[in-house]
Amino acid sequence: MAAAAVAAFFATNRGTWDWEVMVSTAATWSLAWGAGIFARLRSEQVQVAGARVAALEFEQEIRAREAAADERARMARELHDIVGHSLNVIVIQAGGARRVFETRPEVALDVLGSIESAGREALFDMERMLDVMRSTDSADEVSAPQPGLAQLQSLADHVSEAGILVTVIVEGKPQELATSLELTAYRIVQESLTNCLKHSGASEATVTVRYGSEAIEVQVADNGRGAEAEANRRGSGRGHVGMRERVAVFGGELSIGAASGQQGYVVRAQLPYGSALR
Repeated sequence: MAAAAVAAFFATNRGTWDWEVMVSTAATWSLAWGAGIFARLRSEQVQVAGARVAALEFEQEIRAREAAADERARMARELHDIVGHSLNVIVIQAGGARRVFETRPEVALDVLGSIESAGREALFDMERMLDVMRSTDSADEVSAPQPGLAQLQSLADHVSEAGILVTVIVEGKPQELATSLELTAYRIVQESLTNCLKHSGASEATVTVRYGSEAIEVQVADNGRGAEAEANRRGSGRGHVGMRERVAVFGGELSIGAASGQQGYVVRAQLPYGSALR
C-alpha cells in the first residue's frame, strides 16, 4: 500500500518516475510506519506487564490475608481451649461450694478463693491472647468495620485494575441484613473474583446481587475458559471449601461450575435472610 501510494504520488504530482527519489521516500514512510508499530507494541507490552504485576500483587495480598486469618483461627482455638478449661473448673468448684456452703462454710470460702484465682487467670490469658491477635493487624485494620455489600464496588474496581473488568449489578429491593450475612456474601464474591484472576483467563466478570423475598443471592460469572479451567479451580483447595463452609453456616445453597457450553464459569450462593438469626 505504501509503494502504491508513493507511485501514485509521483505519477500525479511530480510527473516523474525517478526511482531513487521514490525509494528514498518510500523508505522514509516505511521507517515512520515501523516506528509507529514499534511504539504501539511497546505500549501494549507495558500495559500487559502492568496488569500482570497488579494481578500478582493482588494475589499476594490475598495469600497474606489468608495466612493471617489461618493464624488467628489457630489462636482463637487455643483461646477457646484455655478459657473453656478455666470455665469448666469454675463451674465444678462453684457447684461444690454451693453443696457444702451450709455445712462447711470454711471449705466453701476456700473454694470461692480458688474460683477467683481461676477466673483471674482465665481473664489474663484471654487478654494476653487477644493482644497478640490484635498486633497482627495494622491500626487501620483494627478500627475498620467488617466489609459488606456496600464495599462490592470498591472490590470490583480493585480487581478491574488487576486485569479483569468487573461489573456489579443489583437486582430487587435492598434489604437490611445482619452483619454476619453481609460479610459472608462479600467473602464469597471476593474469593470468586480471586479465582477468576488466578485460573479463568477471563477478561470480564459480572457480580450480581439479587434481593429476593426470603433470601439474598450473589453470583459471580466470568467469560473465561469455563470447563477447561474447572480442574485448576478445584485444585485450588481451600477456596471452594471455605465458601461451602460459610454457606453451610447459614443453611444456604452453593453451586460452583462451568457455565453452559465451554466458555464461562459461575459461582452462585443463596443465603436465607432468617438464617443469620439462628
